[in-house]
Amino acid sequence: MQPENRSRETFTITLPDDAEAAGIARHFVEEHRDDLADDLIEDAQLLVSEIVTNAVLHGRPDITLAVRPAPPGLGIVVTDGGDGRPQMADPRPDADRPSGRGLLILEAVASAWGVVPTAHQPGKAVWFDLVPRCRVQQQASVLGSAVSPTGCPQQVAESDGAENVSLSASTV
Repeated sequence: MQPENRSRETFTITLPDDAEAAGIARHFVEEHRDDLADDLIEDAQLLVSEIVTNAVLHGRPDITLAVRPAPPGLGIVVTDGGDGRPQMADPRPDADRPSGRGLLILEAVASAWGVVPTAHQPGKAVWFDLVPRCRVQQQASVLGSAVSPTGCPQQVAESDGAENVSLSASTV
């Protein structure tokens, strides 16, 4: 179950294709936080940092970030012009390896997430939604949807873009 799509403003920024992009993205999330809880924003900043870093390292310009506050949660989309699709790393990455954990972190923290192609090919959009965990549990139990042991919905499978009803969907 994903949160209902509220008609809220979406804020978008084009990010540089360099090491400063993740910091700019974290600041942008903070700047457009609306009245969202601190812990939710901290989770959003962590996830946006991981996704933007992946876009810089593995994607191609233009890299954009879209933030849609929809209290009590928010939706985020990061797009880039690369044609590669993110691949989940080994669930137990080597402790000496300095990278390869971004999507594992996304899987663990996001309420829902996915990857869809952008309208302009090549390109992809990695999106995620965050809602307070107690709200996720309530929504899931009401609709009887599958819920992980942490109370968060399971990952949304990759999509061809035809159906995507997340908070983030209208920003792709």
